[in-house]
Amino acid sequence: MSSPKDAFEKAIKIAGSKSALARSLGITPWALSKWNIEKIPEERCLSIEKFTNKQVRAEQLRPDINWVFVRSTQNSNKAAV
Repeated sequence: MSSPKDAFEKAIKIAGSKSALARSLGITPWALSKWNIEKIPEERCLSIEKFTNKQVRAEQLRPDINWVFVRSTQNSNKAAV
């Protein structure tokens, strides 16, 4: 199993650079540079997963989070709108 750091580096490789990954997430490269790679912001993990076409999964970036629950609450919120 890969570490969160390995998953993050894979996302950077897919994007082409840290700056390109930051731009794809709608944040500045400076903001991305301040991240703790072992605790990538939860709200960015699913965006990274989507950007990489699931080549990098949220579960790889933050294995400490119950992503099944997070996804289910997001889907129920969308249905309520």
